Amino acid sequence: MLRGDIMIRPELRTAGGEVCDILYHGKYVGHITLVYREKELLSGSVQLDQRQLRTDAKDKVMEAVDDYVQSLINA
Repeated sequence: MLRGDIMIRPELRTAGGEVCDILYHGKYVGHITLVYREKELLSGSVQLDQRQLRTDAKDKVMEAVDDYVQSLINA
């Protein structure tokens, strides 16, 4: 998924979940880990590298992550 200067790049996808890198201006700033559970449940975590991501960009990145997760829920 690409949203302006933010890219969510899948690294591993299985029937049970996925791990994605989060890139901001082409640089790694964190990752998403998602697990698909029974009865259409989704759980996971987002980890951001504060050394690579400025505080003012964090909100933009988290908004893109929220959009990505919402697109998975709607699919």
